[in-house]
Amino acid sequence: MLVELFKYLDSLDFPGAGMFQYISFRSSMAFILSMFIATTIGKRIIAKLQRMQIGETIRDLDLVSHYLSLVHDNSRWSLYGPASGSRWAAIAGYTRDLTSDEGSYGTVQCDARRYQKVAPNVVSATRVNGQASFGPDAPRFYLGGYRALRGFDRRTLTGTRTVLVQQEFRAPLLRGLVLAIPAPWELPTLNVAAWADVAWAWDRDDGGFFLPVSGDAIDTGGFLAGSGGWQERHLGSAGFGLFLGGGYFPALRWDFAWRTADFKSFTDKPRTRFSIGFNY
Repeated sequence: MLVELFKYLDSLDFPGAGMFQYISFRSSMAFILSMFIATTIGKRIIAKLQRMQIGETIRDLDLVSHYLSLVHDNSRWSLYGPASGSRWAAIAGYTRDLTSDEGSYGTVQCDARRYQKVAPNVVSATRVNGQASFGPDAPRFYLGGYRALRGFDRRTLTGTRTVLVQQEFRAPLLRGLVLAIPAPWELPTLNVAAWADVAWAWDRDDGGFFLPVSGDAIDTGGFLAGSGGWQERHLGSAGFGLFLGGGYFPALRWDFAWRTADFKSFTDKPRTRFSIGFNY
């Protein structure tokens, strides 16, 4: 709206109106305006929004957290990423609500990864991740995205208990390609990866999972009822990826994922995703 206003002022030869056509000027003005709003009326706007909340309780709690972490890493890297060794981290913590104990909760998280050569130039990468929370205000964990449950959107699976298993085999596909123009330059190795992901999530049967509505039957599928008042839902995916680079070069990766909700049938068309860096 302001762009059209300044265009109109510029057509009238209004002094200084032509500056608004420059992106640097518009960015600077946007920064100054946002700082002005945040410092002058931002606090009052936030307080007003808090008072207008419907069905949400704003709690004022005094929380104290204690966490213990154990980390191990003896992985050895090559131009194709981690090639051998293992990496794992175990984290346990408890947050105490000193006010009423309504906000107290505990969490336990573990992530283990193993890398080994199963054939010449073929690396097996295995990852197992588990998370659990308990207490009156137990937080939920989320799975989805290219680092956890590939082929699905972020936060597709959620629960107070989650387990993720990932298996991938990586190998070089093409190496020694030379770009001749404008000068000879050897391109990084093109690698291929075959992979599969499986994830489970559990939550108390008190309202179910939060699931984003995407119109996809897999993303909005029904729950699988469990025992003891718990609900379970699982999803999986399998596919392959191509990644260029590694070592001194950033790893540029394209993944093709076929998704499943029952581990028996997969989607007809794959989902593709571009990412930078090694996934695990």
